[in-house]
Amino acid sequence: MNKARFQALISGMTSVAQKVYEGVPAADFWTIHQIVSECGRLGRAVQYDVAQGCLAKLHDAGLVMRNEHQQFKRTPVREHRQVANQVEQKPTTMASALVLAGIGTAADKEPDEAPLDRLATLAARARAMSNDLRGLAEDMENAALAAEEHIQRSQAELQEFNALKAILHKTLKVA
Repeated sequence: MNKARFQALISGMTSVAQKVYEGVPAADFWTIHQIVSECGRLGRAVQYDVAQGCLAKLHDAGLVMRNEHQQFKRTPVREHRQVANQVEQKPTTMASALVLAGIGTAADKEPDEAPLDRLATLAARARAMSNDLRGLAEDMENAALAAEEHIQRSQAELQEFNALKAILHKTLKVA
């Protein structure tokens, strides 16, 4: 698993699942009890059944591996793309298309970043933008509701004013 994909997956997990992930070892397979104990040692106490559910979600996402004995360890995360005896390559068709589409430029792209890593990073940014837009839409709806309430109050006050005005005109005509 590459680093960008890992970041996208772990940021999509709940905070409890992230805490459980911190207790999962990278080298050896551990039982759920050992992982719960490690979480407690790290100051992130979780209950056994909660940890079991979190580990199932982490496994489904590919962040941890499970053996036949229901023991878990972290899935290795590659820091950099491994290039063995390769000459520097020209930008791929996908990378060129991303630059032409204005999604990314050669200047902001890391030189050793694989196209799939770049796409995973862009997908994570798109998800974050989507969440921001949802929040903006909710704020706009709240502002619209507040404006509607203000309009209704103003209309009610205007009706009261017109009624008082009519009474005042009648009173002045009589006198």
